[in-house]
Amino acid sequence: MKGDIRAPEVKTVPNVISWFDISDPEGKAMRWLQVLTTDKKVVGDRA
Repeated sequence: MKGDIRAPEVKTVPNVISWFDISDPEGKAMRWLQVLTTDKKVVGDRA
């Protein structure tokens, strides 16, 4: 099965995070995000 999934709008908090919400072909909601900061208050302490 072939199909397209399109994001309606990408939202961004500058220098913090970008995200968009979509539904898969079966109608299940998904949120995709990208963290845009290395601030430990946001991303935590990663070793």
